[in-house]
Amino acid sequence: MGSRTCGNARCLFLFQTYLERHEQTCPVCGRPVAGRGNFGIGSTCGAMACTMQFPQILRAKQAGIPECSGCHVILPAARIANGFCDMLECTQLQAKYLMLQRRREQEEIRREHEAKAMSLRDAFASEVDGIAEDYVVVLVPYSSRPLEKLTSQRISAFEAHLNDLIQRTLYDSPNSDDLLRPQDSYLPPATDREVPIFAVACRNCGGHCCMAGRNHAFLTVSTLRRLVAAEPTLTEAQMFQMYRGRIPESNMSGSCVFHGQHGCTLPREQRADLCNLFLCRDLQDVRKAIEEGQGKFFIAAHSDQKVEKGEFASIDKHKTAIEENEN
Repeated sequence: MGSRTCGNARCLFLFQTYLERHEQTCPVCGRPVAGRGNFGIGSTCGAMACTMQFPQILRAKQAGIPECSGCHVILPAARIANGFCDMLECTQLQAKYLMLQRRREQEEIRREHEAKAMSLRDAFASEVDGIAEDYVVVLVPYSSRPLEKLTSQRISAFEAHLNDLIQRTLYDSPNSDDLLRPQDSYLPPATDREVPIFAVACRNCGGHCCMAGRNHAFLTVSTLRRLVAAEPTLTEAQMFQMYRGRIPESNMSGSCVFHGQHGCTLPREQRADLCNLFLCRDLQDVRKAIEEGQGKFFIAAHSDQKVEKGEFASIDKHKTAIEENEN
């Protein structure tokens, strides 16, 4: 993959910014043409080769041959469907455009689902003897992966990871690499008022954030050091069995090795700090609402296609409103 810059990171950044602003580029080589007018003899970069090729390029453009959406050079036939040439700056620009497009699509889906969730809240509010508008709508992801038996390869991978952590915990000196992330970078743990709402939200979500746990479960040396500090007599075999014995018979497909049918199979004290303290965007929204005095919520779990189910929740009680919405 070629590049139209010298390769310096700053030059690459400046050129990508130039392309994003849709500034004029040489129609032959695709490099910046600052302060030039529209197509004409003076609109190339000035290089002799580009000046000589310009009439041919101009005829191609006038004939409607597609050009790169980034640098505006004529696209070879193999790249027409792609819309961008194969230069580094343009392929990176395309990736950024695709990411922004996907984000816009997700935001539009979220707005549609928020409206649907409000309709569900209004329709079922009478079942909880409440005023619909008193319940703040919160969307959470919906995880519907099937249960499956863990493969021997995944179990072996986790056992190797666990044995490495145990050896480092018991026989190595503590160091900064023990932590997956600095302890002070976590948000404060859930308060007593937040716990019942978070529990409803996480149950309806089904463990979307657990998917990244895969074969390591976010466990670090710091996790095991915490266990040893609470129980200094723990042996290698005991530590190994504490985790190996918790792997469920059935696992959520592709998720953390401890993601069972009813959630995490590890007791909270054995979970990684990340699992105990992480708050997704939706839970952070709940926290902010509670801090502002809100105590009633309608938790709606949604997939890419629709709002799947919803549940009313309050600081002191909760009641399921709808399951597996078919609309």
